[in-house]
Amino acid sequence: DVSFSIENSEWFEWCNPTGSPITVTVGFDEPGGGGDCNIQGAVWVGAALDATTLDCNNPQFDEFGSNPGGGADGFTFTVTVPVGECAFFMVDGYAGTTCAGVEAVVPCPPALLPITLTSFVAESFDNKTVNLAWVTDTEINNDFFTIERSKDGETFEVIGIVDGAGNSTMVNSYGAEDNKPYKGISYYRLKQTDYNGEHYYSKTIAVKIETAFSDINVYPNPIEELGYLSFNSNVNDISEVVIYDVSGRVVLTQEYNTIKGNNKLKLPTINLRRGMYFLIISNKNEKSTIKFIKD
Repeated sequence: DVSFSIENSEWFEWCNPTGSPITVTVGFDEPGGGGDCNIQGAVWVGAALDATTLDCNNPQFDEFGSNPGGGADGFTFTVTVPVGECAFFMVDGYAGTTCAGVEAVVPCPPALLPITLTSFVAESFDNKTVNLAWVTDTEINNDFFTIERSKDGETFEVIGIVDGAGNSTMVNSYGAEDNKPYKGISYYRLKQTDYNGEHYYSKTIAVKIETAFSDINVYPNPIEELGYLSFNSNVNDISEVVIYDVSGRVVLTQEYNTIKGNNKLKLPTINLRRGMYFLIISNKNEKSTIKFIKD
């Protein structure tokens, strides 16, 4: 609430910088009534500009609350303010009257966010890297962006920092690249930091990197004589299987023609001694490891 004296006219500006259209109700009142002072007002809605340049005879939306006939003076404006636009509220004394003690109830505008982020996307490239891109419409005291990555969507690590534009009303496009994404699903978000150290987070988005081998299984486990290796491959390829004992010695190496989809390979494990072994399956792009026991 504010109280003031009207000598000619008073202006209030209410802007909606982000979010969604917001309905605003503003009230003006001259306490006591009795016709001792008559107040009137109007409201304009549109792009932010100097209120003195508005055409008072052609407001985009208006409600005049003059009360020359006496009684309690007062009126309210209710108006919807679209995103990125402002409402200009004007109140003055009817017919040039000077009014003291006029009270206004003007709600606080939403806080100005440091950036208006219009898009944030992340896409895999050749199933090896993740390209990230984002666009801002406006920036206020924007120092830098931090790109963060997570395996589980909860614990994040920093993978890059990109300078912001500081203060800008222009469209700005940004990009970054993750050259070592996690296999499977990775989660990405932006952390925007102001010059004063305050920070804000974007939404989190997920990207899937297909693995060369998935659903790997050695069975039976423990193996008594022959064992089998099953897995899913994302390509037709030649795959190499290498088995190591616990001392790191290679005890078996063999190549297989594997197909895209489900594969089942016979492992020549009859002559292996009892104990724990490590199996590595690989192609020219990737390798995966699983352990098993020979009984």
